[in-house]
Amino acid sequence: MNASVRFVVTTMLMASVAATFASCAPSGQLVDVVLDQTASTGSASVRASYDAAMATVVTTLHGGDRVVGSTIGADSIAQASTIMDVTLPRYSVLGGNGHDTVASIRQVGPADDNARQVALASFQKAIQRSNEDASCIIDALGVAARLMGSGGARSRVLVVMSDGVEQCGNIDFSSSIPASAPSIAALRATHRLPDLSGVKVFWVGVLDSSYAPTDPAVGQRLRDWWSAFFQASGTALPAGRFGGSLIGWSNVTGSM
Repeated sequence: MNASVRFVVTTMLMASVAATFASCAPSGQLVDVVLDQTASTGSASVRASYDAAMATVVTTLHGGDRVVGSTIGADSIAQASTIMDVTLPRYSVLGGNGHDTVASIRQVGPADDNARQVALASFQKAIQRSNEDASCIIDALGVAARLMGSGGARSRVLVVMSDGVEQCGNIDFSSSIPASAPSIAALRATHRLPDLSGVKVFWVGVLDSSYAPTDPAVGQRLRDWWSAFFQASGTALPAGRFGGSLIGWSNVTGSM
């Protein structure tokens, strides 16, 4: 076998091996950021905290990871809008996408900074639009659940950015926080309880707006209600992931 034939055969074998590994490898992580465009984005300090959280998200993405942004509005099912949908390139061990073979084998999949900036710029543009007068958080989470269940991501992470004050349908927290058991049972009966099984959840900004209740006891009832909601939805929202920032982000999403 002459040198040129050996080169062609070797290249074909390498391509075959790479394709086999690619087909067996799970997809990257899916991160869905759900942004409240009502009271939560009404102040500069809240927008700054959301911007900081989003910067943390995009800087921890790796090649093959996908970040999607959607909104919470007055009717999240009828008016659901997408902020961005960006997948960071996954580089081949054969050195595709402008990367040489040796570098790609040594470090498979350096994240594309341009894709990160696209996601961050789209988010920053959306965060300036506080154009809704009510928060249908539950329905927005239903939209997110359908996205989370639609692909083969090896890990799914949901980031909610909202003050947590639900104001949609028969559940309205602006006047009082209802008992969790009967209200969640009603959501299940009307098929409004999402399936978030296997999804890691973070919440940024709860109670962080001028419209949120200021009484600590009311605030605790709000946290308890959402904790019960996520438990009924098949996941958990520990206290450490339910606050003003992405506490514990690197520990929970460590492979990102």
